[in-house]
Amino acid sequence: MVKLKRLSKSTEIQEKIEFEKPREKERKRAVYMLILAIALAGVAGAICINIFLLYPYKNNDKAFSLHNDDNLIAFILMMTLVVTGVIYAIWYFWSVSKIKFNDAEQNTVKVGTIGFVAAFLDTIGVGSFAVTTGLLKGTKTIKDDSLLPGTLNVTFGLSALFESGFLIGAIKVDPYTLMILVVSVIAGTVLGSFFVSRLKNPRIVKLIMGSVLFIVGIVMILTHPDVKVIETIGAEEKGFIGFLEKGNEWRMATSAIIFFFLGTVMSFGVGLYAPSMAVLTLLGMKATAIFPIMSAGASLCMIFGSFKFIKSKKYMEKTASTMMMAGIFGAICSFLIFFVGVQMGLGVDEETFGKILKYVAICVVFYASILMLTEYILGFRKDHPHQHLESGESKQKIRKKPWSKS
Repeated sequence: MVKLKRLSKSTEIQEKIEFEKPREKERKRAVYMLILAIALAGVAGAICINIFLLYPYKNNDKAFSLHNDDNLIAFILMMTLVVTGVIYAIWYFWSVSKIKFNDAEQNTVKVGTIGFVAAFLDTIGVGSFAVTTGLLKGTKTIKDDSLLPGTLNVTFGLSALFESGFLIGAIKVDPYTLMILVVSVIAGTVLGSFFVSRLKNPRIVKLIMGSVLFIVGIVMILTHPDVKVIETIGAEEKGFIGFLEKGNEWRMATSAIIFFFLGTVMSFGVGLYAPSMAVLTLLGMKATAIFPIMSAGASLCMIFGSFKFIKSKKYMEKTASTMMMAGIFGAICSFLIFFVGVQMGLGVDEETFGKILKYVAICVVFYASILMLTEYILGFRKDHPHQHLESGESKQKIRKKPWSKS
């Protein structure tokens, strides 16, 4: 019976697919491949600037050398992420060029601008899901909310994959810590996908996470180097770049367990950026080292998750494709302006740059907290409209005097 249901679903999806005429298919494919080639040239340029300019600047004019074990591992990770992104991009755009979009009426410039802005902000840690959701709904671009999760996952997996490649090369982070935490969050996402359909009220997760993040945000302010009311848990002055040094085993174990949990709640629509910033900051990790970890974890989760949406066509095809392409340019510009321009162009030292990123992290944590709590309250009111009506009527009855005429 289960196999028969799956076969019937797949045949229904196949029947819904409308294919482009050969001439239109070739035109779309040529346009996509041309824009993708320009975008990938930008990615290659950003990597070269990263290796040949930014790295020596941050390491006392010391050249990036593959004879250094840390550099070699970072380079392998960086190229693995970038090559994965290139293969995924070619496969995706080659495939979608064959079909007629289910949202062909969308304004290309409008959705492209949304994708660029969201990816730009995503690279500096603000996140892309909440920003994109707000812009899509604010501009009345999305009409069916059921297509939103698929649209977001399909759109930003690619740009996040490239930005994680930029950041691993530009920022000193322990590669083994990064790999352990990324594997933990992916494992959590796989497990969470089994529970998301069984939980009666998934929004309760947002209530809990929103409340916890608000408290954590206050603690992050108190532990900031400019405030320093509370010391970060046993951390050095400049922070750690990984948790595998002797004496930090408990930090590694704690962060891996928490990242596994964060992976499970990602399935309920809770982003990874704000919680991971909060956790790793409190555990004493250097602010800059957090960025490649959270971007690599989030990007791989989105890439894996996107296949089921693409297969089932549960996403806005033209919107996602346009925002995905624009998002690559957004990530490149953000990296060059914020991570290269601010440090090299303005001459901001590493310590000051770290403080700036911690302020950004605090803003992101409070933003995510307020957004989650607001979504929970609005969702609760939508699900229980009669409770509010009854409470309003009871208040009016109490206010009425016993002798007043009705």
